Amino acid sequence: MGTGTNATCMHCDHQFHFFKGRGKSSFVHFCDGCGKSRRYAYSQKANADYLLILAQRNEGNGRVLSREEKLSIVKSASEARKHEFKQFDFQCDCGGTFTSDAQPKCPACGSEKLETSALLLWD
Repeated sequence: MGTGTNATCMHCDHQFHFFKGRGKSSFVHFCDGCGKSRRYAYSQKANADYLLILAQRNEGNGRVLSREEKLSIVKSASEARKHEFKQFDFQCDCGGTFTSDAQPKCPACGSEKLETSALLLWD
């Protein structure tokens, strides 16, 4: 689940908003160079396959699924998305790369020193 966040730059006091994390049908990465964010959406087919596999986790023919069975189903769902994930373009115009490890930066001055407050959750 992702979050929508308000941020204030501790360096220049610029206020802005950003989304972070992943949902059922998309995810957000930040550029490791400039800090710009980009939303990546899974295709409808990949998303439908993923949700179908996850739904199986809750079926279990009237019995509670074991932890191992649940992990196997989640792993299958994740594998179904990996193929599509490899086809996304993660290059930024600034020459950096959009990654899940990069942090947001102030769009006014580029500082990573931000004061944040979560506003909403998205899925």
